[in-house]
Amino acid sequence: MYHYVRDLSRSRYPEINALTIDEFKYQLDHLAAEYSFITVDELQSALYHGTDLPNNPVLLTFDDGFIDHYHTVYPILKQRGIQGAFFPSAEPIENDIVLDVHKIHTILAQRETDKQLVDDVFDCLEHYQPQFDLDTPEQYYTELAEEGRWDPKEIVFVKRLLQHVLPEKPRELVVDDLFDQYVDVDEQTLSQEWYMTKNQLRVMANNGMHIGSHTANHYWLDTLSLQDAVHEIEQSLSFLEDINGTTDDWTMCYPYGGYDDTTLELLEEYDCNLGFTTSPRRADTETDSPLELPRLDTNDLPQA
Repeated sequence: MYHYVRDLSRSRYPEINALTIDEFKYQLDHLAAEYSFITVDELQSALYHGTDLPNNPVLLTFDDGFIDHYHTVYPILKQRGIQGAFFPSAEPIENDIVLDVHKIHTILAQRETDKQLVDDVFDCLEHYQPQFDLDTPEQYYTELAEEGRWDPKEIVFVKRLLQHVLPEKPRELVVDDLFDQYVDVDEQTLSQEWYMTKNQLRVMANNGMHIGSHTANHYWLDTLSLQDAVHEIEQSLSFLEDINGTTDDWTMCYPYGGYDDTTLELLEEYDCNLGFTTSPRRADTETDSPLELPRLDTNDLPQA
């Protein structure tokens, strides 16, 4: 599971939590020596028809539709004859917005200290607390701040609070206030720098890459009403139809890894073939459901 892959020295935000190009190539070299790269079609065939896979098969997935994937990742994969499975969210590509999750990443990249960021979040919470009847900042911090797999407790608090714990409207307001405070470009400019275009996605699809769904707005699917979840799926399918020319054998990558039984029922109703989670382990084609496939993170692989 990959996200940002870029030349950080030439990035507008060099502190973004990204994999460098050399680190990416190092991991590809490691995987090529130890594993056999497979395609989405080969994985589907193995899961649904019992077709044999090569020894130690590995599939590369890339989330969020970053421009990195077109300018950096795609040429490297094409040169090496490797298929990548790419999962862009539709809304930022269609309408030049920046997803809240990426606003948060940019805010994190621009922070001077973890403490200062937490203090600024507290200030925002105190400002909106009367309007939305929110808990106190201290209550949120006590509930959410704990050491994470990759992040200290202060950053886990910020991510959890701003990704899904706050109700939608105050969450959007707090994220936008922090974005305006920390980020020195407007949202449309950053969106156009951050994400691929439809034409770039079509080029990749026409040259052997797989383009799947990452919903429209990158919401936690397990927090949505049935109506909103249907809207997210249908909007992303319309987007995929425009890119791929078909939605046959389409695949889903769950934003944040969030899904529930209702999500799975909807995906079966809409004939989704594969669903990729963020559960950090190797997949087992004999026991794992095709709609609940785990993925290792790039941080789980050897680092250069």
